[in-house]
Amino acid sequence: MKFILYLACLISIHSFAQETDSMRLKVLNSVDTENTYTFGEWTVDGGDETQLHFLGSFVAEDGIQYKIMTYRWIWGQNKTATNRILVYTVNNEYVGNYYLNDSCELPHSMSDGVLDFNYAGCDDVSACQSTVSLKKGIPQHIYLECTSMLYTFEK
Repeated sequence: MKFILYLACLISIHSFAQETDSMRLKVLNSVDTENTYTFGEWTVDGGDETQLHFLGSFVAEDGIQYKIMTYRWIWGQNKTATNRILVYTVNNEYVGNYYLNDSCELPHSMSDGVLDFNYAGCDDVSACQSTVSLKKGIPQHIYLECTSMLYTFEK
């Protein structure tokens, strides 16, 4: 019985991962930097929602081209959000991510490899703006000046 339950859990996780990959590829291939794509709808009864926003692509100084996308997954009865900055190669191969504590810390745009953070909606720092350059490549850490947070790149 335990084996059947374990197998059912593995199948569910695998199906969820494939669905998430499909959503991400759809947004990466759209090359639309103006819109946030929403998949699913959060409900108090267990519905979850994924919001993806393609920020664009750039070529780092070492010649490697990257694509950057924000990811927000809203889940659970308390409307918990998981927030990440996702990094891909030009061929849509996953490189890694920065896990952020708050959705208001997600960058709003990117220009020439510079992420623009506009903290509208964040308590205490809503008037603050900051930038993080990715021009030299993907740094191991990014520091968000307005919130005094240091985030690590995870592969």
